[in-house]
Amino acid sequence: MGTISPYGLGTCHNCDAPVRWATTEAGKQQALNPEPDEAGNVAARLGMGPGWWARVPTTERPRTPMERRFMPHAATCGRPPLPIPPPRPAPPAQARPTPLQEALPLQPPPELPPGVTSLARHRLTRKDGR
Repeated sequence: MGTISPYGLGTCHNCDAPVRWATTEAGKQQALNPEPDEAGNVAARLGMGPGWWARVPTTERPRTPMERRFMPHAATCGRPPLPIPPPRPAPPAQARPTPLQEALPLQPPPELPPGVTSLARHRLTRKDGR
């Protein structure tokens, strides 16, 4: 089949081993072992533009003659992947004053007649921001 292009060669972020970087059908980067391996489950080919393209062959879309079989580097990496830190908790929601409320000076609320409930507090805490 000829020689393999050195294009796309790099190093693994975890173990510093040489890898071949390819773009998956989902547009993500996947590290492959640099040499073709018939035991691998990824079909890769050198694209028309820069870079390698990788996918997993299926019965509906088998490997084409232009694709070579590679082993994903994650299957043979000498070190486990770096842990992903847990997401930060969201800050508690706080009612923010509107620009108009910030521009107006604070005044004490007017006296309401008996039996009438003030909605000012509710308007400051509404979630839709109006």
